Formats: sequence, structure tokens, C-alpha cells
Amino acid sequence: MNSMRLTLLNQRRDLIALFGLSTVWLIAVVIANPLGDFPLNDDWSMGLTVKRLIEEGSYHPTGWTSMPLVSQALWGALFCTPKGFSFTALRTSTLTLSLAGTLGMYGLLRQMQCTVSLALLGAFTLCLNPVYFALSNTFMTDVPFTAMIVFATWFFLRYLQTEFEFDYWLGILFALAEPVNDYETAVDRN
Repeated sequence: MNSMRLTLLNQRRDLIALFGLSTVWLIAVVIANPLGDFPLNDDWSMGLTVKRLIEEGSYHPTGWTSMPLVSQALWGALFCTPKGFSFTALRTSTLTLSLAGTLGMYGLLRQMQCTVSLALLGAFTLCLNPVYFALSNTFMTDVPFTAMIVFATWFFLRYLQTEFEFDYWLGILFALAEPVNDYETAVDRN
């Protein structure tokens, strides 16, 4: 009975921690106010690929980007489909992955047997990192890459600890999603 209470207590602590992470992330996003139908940095190039995909039904990346952007274009199209193309919708897609990556980092650290406090510290370090947060408000590939790698690592770790084969295949899926999108980040160019 004591182990059951401990498990419930840990689950409650984790839920409170995840709620706290999400709340701080949401407050930061509201303060940043990422609304506006305009490109930031080089995301105009990635956005144009999405626009062509949803309006013409064809995949044609611009010559500006050197990465294939397949998963990025599909992800962005998913967010643009309901109301049409906009950079606000594209930023919303990246912000969604930013929050997912933050919560995934917390889960990964908890899977590594870190305390709630340490897992929160690690997740907040990612979430509030100036580079990660700034790029979360664009349609650049860095945040999706980070989120996919966090989840791939988490599922591979779970597989190594439990040998549950489904975790292995989820790890493969997340690991392969990003090189299809951004092989320049995935491979050291030096």
C-alpha cells in the first residue's frame, strides 16, 4: 500500500510540475506576443514551401534553404490547413513543438530518475534559453529538431530500461523525422 501511495504522490508531483512548466511557458509566449503575418529571420523561405504545398498541392522548396524541409513543411501545412496560410499559423506550429520539447525534456529527465526539482530545472533551462525561446517564435527548424531529438532520446532510454519494443520504434520514428527535415543541424558540417 505504501508503494502505491508513493506512486500516486509522484504522479501528482509530476502533474503539478508539468502544469507549472506549461503555465510559465504560456506566460512567456503571451509576453513575447508572436502574432503577426510576417516572416522572421529566414523562415520566409520555409514558409513559402508550406504555402506552395497547401495552395498548389506540390512540394517545391526554395533554393534559399539547403535542407529538404519535408517534415517541417508537412507540420506547417497541418497548422495552415484550417484557415489558410499565415506566418502566425506557422509560428503556432513551432510554439507547439517548443512546449512539447519542454515537457519532453522534463519526462526524459524523470525517466533518468532525476528528482522533480532537477527535472524542472532542466526543462526550464531549455524552455527559457534565449536562443530556444526566440526561435520558438519563428518557423525555423531548430526548435522542431530539438523537440524530436528529446523525444527520440526519451523513447530510446525507455526501451533500454524496459525492452518494450514499441518505445524502440517510437524512438526510431522521432530520430528519423528530423534528418528528413534538417540534415544540416543533424550532421556536423566541419
